[in-house]
Amino acid sequence: MNPLRGLLPESEILALVEALQQEGALVNWKNNPDGTRSPYEMNVTYMDALSRRESSDEERCARFILAHAILLSFPGVPAIYIQSILGSRNDYAGVEKLGYNRAINRKKYHSEEITRELNDEATLRHAVYHELSRLITLRRSHNEFHPDNNFTIDTVNSSVMRIQRSNADGNCLTGLFNVSKNIQHVNITDLHGRDLISEVDILGNEITLRPWQVMWIK
Repeated sequence: MNPLRGLLPESEILALVEALQQEGALVNWKNNPDGTRSPYEMNVTYMDALSRRESSDEERCARFILAHAILLSFPGVPAIYIQSILGSRNDYAGVEKLGYNRAINRKKYHSEEITRELNDEATLRHAVYHELSRLITLRRSHNEFHPDNNFTIDTVNSSVMRIQRSNADGNCLTGLFNVSKNIQHVNITDLHGRDLISEVDILGNEITLRPWQVMWIK
């Protein structure tokens, strides 16, 4: 949590800690000289940090892929944790066995076990691994995502974020990200092309985004 200090008010940090705890995250605390204590580390898989306990696997996957699509749209070279690309959930059994909170996100797998789950189309792991791998492949295939290329970010409305990447040749790729649970209809003038993710052509000014949907339009 320490990297957030100075960027967010302490009240917002504590609210985040409380919200994550309610969804099953484990907190490591530090003792302060005045006798109080402060949270310094949240122990939780990224998957479970982004969703509520009662979320369906479909929603859980959509939110998770959206978060990584935002990461993949930024400049630089993205880093994705192994437990994330494997679609891992909180490992409470590991915490109980090993006796420390960090074990929640450090499960070790037998290759046969993880291969079986990744190949099973009915599992969350399969959905996450294959869709995230597909986005990584798309990113590598389009020069606009080069680490040094131009980057702008803004909001279309309170629920839709827009990222634009462009190269020296003037080619532009626009990312639209619906960070809400509601369908969003947005009007964006002169945005035409093809959504690389859904492979749907964007022809008019009005674009409809499903809950948690991301588009990469080129």
